[in-house]
Amino acid sequence: MNLSELPVLVVDDDPNDVLLLERTFRKANLANPVVVVRDGDEAVEYLAGEGRYADRALHPLPVLMLLDLKLPRRSGHEVLEW
Repeated sequence: MNLSELPVLVVDDDPNDVLLLERTFRKANLANPVVVVRDGDEAVEYLAGEGRYADRALHPLPVLMLLDLKLPRRSGHEVLEW
């Protein structure tokens, strides 16, 4: 798989931050798809390939993860520890 086909995983609960990131990626002509998850538990679920993210053909591991440290349910620090 080509690196530009792998997703960028954005873990952020603030819709304004997500909107700014997506706008910046568009302006930079980032070819990678952007996947957004809203909390630390969902980030771990995605990275572990569990639940709705179990199909790695549909949800491949990201080439890059942008992780907010202040998240609901599980903090960014806890995601990094995991």
